[in-house]
Amino acid sequence: MKNKNTYLSFQEWKEDFFEVENKKENRDILLKYGVIYDLGDNLHDETIKIRIYKKGGHLEILENGLFSVGLDRITYQDEKLEPIEKELYNWCNGELFNLYNGWASKTNNIANRIMQECEKDTDYLFDIVHEYLQLLENTPLGLKGIKETLEEREN
Repeated sequence: MKNKNTYLSFQEWKEDFFEVENKKENRDILLKYGVIYDLGDNLHDETIKIRIYKKGGHLEILENGLFSVGLDRITYQDEKLEPIEKELYNWCNGELFNLYNGWASKTNNIANRIMQECEKDTDYLFDIVHEYLQLLENTPLGLKGIKETLEEREN
């Protein structure tokens, strides 16, 4: 896990993983990373592999090719990996990864709330971005950094 004052992005988190097969000889690894507990196995019967993210969290790869993760009382499954990874990262964010204090924690919490709302409501996202860009137009930095980032992404 990173230093508690260092932000861990989704991209950084998802790239640092390893996979193990769901076999008895891997029990020690699964115990070490909190995938299973001494009291019993909490994996699906159909789990063939477990993807363990070195900076926190894990998901299951099932026989039928689905990716699966249980968070609280909900199990998320999808044939695509990224939606499941995003559910896991979003659930862990604040719980494990981005343990800020003071100003950064308030900012991070607000940013997370805004992102959750924007996922549901693209009009809200547009309003926020539009208002922010209007504010940037009147600053010495202006929109230069954003324009450069967009240009980099296009190339």
